[in-house]
Amino acid sequence: MKKQFYRVKQLADQRVGRAEKTEILTEDLQHVEKTVDKIKHACQTTNKRLAASMQGTGMDLEKRLAVLFLKSLRGSDDLAMLWPQMRSELMRKLHQTALAQTMLESGQQLGEDSLLGKVMQKAGDVQTSLARELAEYEMQVEKDVLAPMTSLLENDIPNITQTKKKLTKTRLDMDTVKSRWTAAVKVSHGSSKDMQAAANKADALKDEYEEETSKFETCQDTLTTELLKFVAREGEYANWIIKYIEAQLDYHQRAMSVLDNVLPDLRSLLDESELQPVYGCPLEDHLRIQEREIAFVIEECASFLYREAMDVQGLFRLAGSTAKIRKLTAEFDAGLVDLSEFEGDVHVVTGALKQYLRELPEPLMTSKLYSEWIQASTIQDNGAKLQAYWTIIEKMPSMYKGNLRYLMTFLGKLSENSDVNKMSASNIAIVIAPNLIWSLEDEGGVNVIHTGVQSSIVEALIQH
Repeated sequence: MKKQFYRVKQLADQRVGRAEKTEILTEDLQHVEKTVDKIKHACQTTNKRLAASMQGTGMDLEKRLAVLFLKSLRGSDDLAMLWPQMRSELMRKLHQTALAQTMLESGQQLGEDSLLGKVMQKAGDVQTSLARELAEYEMQVEKDVLAPMTSLLENDIPNITQTKKKLTKTRLDMDTVKSRWTAAVKVSHGSSKDMQAAANKADALKDEYEEETSKFETCQDTLTTELLKFVAREGEYANWIIKYIEAQLDYHQRAMSVLDNVLPDLRSLLDESELQPVYGCPLEDHLRIQEREIAFVIEECASFLYREAMDVQGLFRLAGSTAKIRKLTAEFDAGLVDLSEFEGDVHVVTGALKQYLRELPEPLMTSKLYSEWIQASTIQDNGAKLQAYWTIIEKMPSMYKGNLRYLMTFLGKLSENSDVNKMSASNIAIVIAPNLIWSLEDEGGVNVIHTGVQSSIVEALIQH
C-alpha cells in the first residue's frame, strides 16, 4: 500500500515537472518501436481485408485458423490428415458449390437430348472443380498467410505490449526510489539531529535504488530484445505477402486449366448441335452442322413451292403476311417446320425464302465476286457474257455454287410456267436478285445504280 502511494506521488510530480522521468528507450530504440507500430498497423489492416475477401469467413474461418496454427506447431502429418476434411467443409459453403448444384440439377431436368441440358451438366462439373480449387486456395492462404499473421497480432504484439507495460511500471518504481533516496541524502547532510539514522536511511534507499535499477535494466533489455527480434523478422512478414501472391497465381493457373480443358468440349457441343437458328447463320456453318448439301430453308421452301404453287400468279412478287412470315422463320430456326399449314398462303413461304437469302452474312452469289459479276454484265456479245458468268460460277465455293444451281433450277422451272403464274424469268429476277447479289460495301446491301444490272445477271442464270 505504501509502495503504491509512492508511485502515485511520483507520477504526480513527474507530470508537473517536479520529479525526473527516466526514458524507457533510447532514441534509436524509439525509432525501432515506431517501425514495430507501422508493421502492426500494416498487418492488422491487411489481415482484416484479406479475411473479408475470403468466402469462408465468420466463425468457421476463426476455427480453421486456430486449427491450422495448432497443427502447424505439431507437424505436417496431423495437418495433412485434416486437410481433406476441412476443404470439404469449406467447399459446401462456397457460392460456386451452390451454383454447381443448381446447374447440375437444371441439366438433369432438361435431359441429355437438350443442348442446354448437356452444357449445364458440363458447366456444373466445371463449377464443382472451380469450387474445389477455390477451397484449396483459401485454405492455403489461411495456412500460409492468415494463420501466422493472426498469431503475430494475437501473440507477438500483445507480448511486446505487456513487456512495455512491465517496463513502465519498473521505471516508475526506480524513479520513485531515486527521488526518495535523493531527498534522504539531502536530509542526512543538513540535519543536526540523529544524523546517523538519516545516513542509514539514505544508504538503505541507495541499495533499494540499485536493486530497482537492475530490475529496470533487465526489463529494458527484454523489451529491446523483443523489439529487435520483431523488426528482424520483417523478411518473414514480407514473405507472407509473397506467398499470398503465389497462391493467387497457382489458383488462377489451375482454374484456367480447368476452363481451358472444358471449353473445347462446350464449343464442340454447340457447333455440332442442330438446334441453332438458320437465319443469319453463315451458309458453310449451317451445312456443316446439319450435314446437308442444300440449305434447309432453300430445299424445304423450293420443294414445297414446286409441289404446291407453280401455277400461283405473282409468286415471289406478292408479299405474304408479315406476322406469318415471322412465325415461319421462327419455326425454321427451331427446327419445327410444317409447311402444310401454308398450302393456302404460299406467299408466306416465298417471303420466308427471300428473307433467308437476304439475311445470309455472305450473299449466295458471294460478295468477293461482285465486281466480276458486274464487269461480266457489260460484255455486249451474249454468248461471251454467258461464258463469263459460267467462269465466275466455277470460282464460287462449292457450297455456294451448289445452292445457287439448286435455286436457279427451281426458278427456271417456275419461269417455264409463266403463261399461268405470270412470273417470267425477268419478273422473277427483279424481285429475287436483291436477295442474291450485293456488295458488302454497299449500305444495307443495296446499290441502286446496279439494281438493273443485278436483275439482268440473275435473269440470265434462270434462263440458262
